[in-house]
Amino acid sequence: MRDDHIEQIVAVVRGTVGIGSENRELMLRRRLQELNLKTGPESYVKKRRDPTALWIAEARKWAKNRCLMGQKVNIYQVCKALPPPSGIDRRVIGGVFKHPDFRRVGTVRVEKEGGGHRTCGEFILSSQTMPKGAITDW
Repeated sequence: MRDDHIEQIVAVVRGTVGIGSENRELMLRRRLQELNLKTGPESYVKKRRDPTALWIAEARKWAKNRCLMGQKVNIYQVCKALPPPSGIDRRVIGGVFKHPDFRRVGTVRVEKEGGGHRTCGEFILSSQTMPKGAITDW
């Protein structure tokens, strides 16, 4: 835990319940220093149960499973396998890969439903490594 956070916590504890002695304060500071807290905001899926949040969680799970099978994943594959619920804004589909578990490794050209093509990102899990190509990567 950061030193400025420890100071804030000690000030709150001292102001509300009191610490008592210097030894207790040192012990509290040492225990707080040893804490390994997660960075960033807490997971919203546990708090939100709306269709958007549930779909994003399900889509991430599907994409992780595909990546674990050794495949690259793009958002068109996800939407084809798990179409977004009706009534939600299409812009939320970008939230599937906005997670530290995924890493963008390239782009792929996909064919749109109405004709034409579109370029979108390909992703793998952050913990995976990209195998080098036979000729293109040295």
